[in-house]
Formats: sequence, structure tokens, C-alpha cells
Amino acid sequence: MVNIKKNERTVKTKKYEDYVVVLDYLREGYLEEKPPFKREPIIQAVGEYFFTLLELSPLTSDISIDLHQRISIVKERKNKMVQVKRRLTYKELTATAKAELPLVIEEIVERQTKRFVNWFNKASPITTRMHQLSLLPGIGNKYLWSILEEKKKTPFISFDDIKERTSLSDPKKLIVKRITHELEREDVKYRLFTRRFKSLEEEKSGESEEKEYRKERKERASPHEKPRKRY
Repeated sequence: MVNIKKNERTVKTKKYEDYVVVLDYLREGYLEEKPPFKREPIIQAVGEYFFTLLELSPLTSDISIDLHQRISIVKERKNKMVQVKRRLTYKELTATAKAELPLVIEEIVERQTKRFVNWFNKASPITTRMHQLSLLPGIGNKYLWSILEEKKKTPFISFDDIKERTSLSDPKKLIVKRITHELEREDVKYRLFTRRFKSLEEEKSGESEEKEYRKERKERASPHEKPRKRY
């Protein structure tokens, strides 16, 4: 993620989900909405990368939607099936969506095993007294030092490798529990795998601010000097 300093504060480039997985499909929409004729089919889903909780609407009435179905939400994609309506908080999920969430997260983690195993290899200290690894449920000092020592010898290559070399019973489950915890609680101070909740309006505001700053930098650059890229 690109960080750009502006007036001693940081503006972060906006990131989008490319794919989501369906948590619940309400064919008749939210039943509490009145009058009934204003209801429309609603999909509640979770993103595959930032685990963003999203509310979607089907673009056609004859679309077939199943729980755990993987759907592309890339804006430029042709033949789009759904449209993103807004971000959701955990509290706004239906009972079905809440029940399916841990199962879907586990499926995503399983599909992206390489990414999360690599996270164990790259995990670093947050402060002088706290490490990212210690934020996983069940990771005390004993397991923390065991993981740190083992990854120094050789990087981990799979969840089974982590399990065998550190005696962690199920490292994949720890990742799933941490992601679920971050989604359930809005007051989490340190987020390892998710983003702080922002409405679509807030995200658009941040994106406009970043574009304005980039334009300002370009205008201030001398004719013989190109703005430096920051990655």
C-alpha cells in the first residue's frame, strides 16, 4: 500500500476487493424494509483479500446465487453479475451470514495458503514489547520464540510445516480466528488482516484527497524535474 505524506499526515491509496464469497442471499431483500415493493434482492458477502464485508445487488433478476459462491466485483469486468452497494459492519450481517463467515474465511485461507504461511515468515514486531504473532489467539511467549527461531533457520513452506516445527496444533485455525475477531470488533487497535470500517462515502473522500495531492505535486514540480514515485 502506498503511503503519501501530506501536512504531516498519511494518505493511503485506496484498495479494492476483486472477488467476494457469498455469505447470504436474500431473494426478497430485508423483510423489515417497508413498503414491500421497495425491497430488492440482497447479497451479503466477504472480500477475499481484505475480508471486507459488503452488500451487493444482482444486476439481473434471473441470476443464480449460492452460499460460498465466488463472485468477481472488478469494475472493468464485462458481464458483471453484481453491483456493490455499500460496506457492512459485522452487526449488520444476517444470522445466516454470521454463521457462514468463519467457514468462508477458512475456505479463503485454505485457498491462499501460500499468502498466510508467508505471513508467518514475515511477521514483525509492532512495538518493543509486542509482536504481530502474539496477536494470534493462543500464541504466548513459548510459541512466539519457537516460531521466531524456526523461521530463522528455514522459512516455513506450509501450515503442516509450521505445525511440525513449532508444535502449534492448528496454525490455519489461529489465522481464521484472528480474522473473525477483527471483523466482529470495531475497536480492534491492531489489525493484521482486515481494514478499519469506512463507509463508501469516506473511501471516496479519501480517494479524492489523494488525487488532489498528486495533482498539486505535479503542478509544483519544476519543468526539468519529474515527480518522484513513492512505493
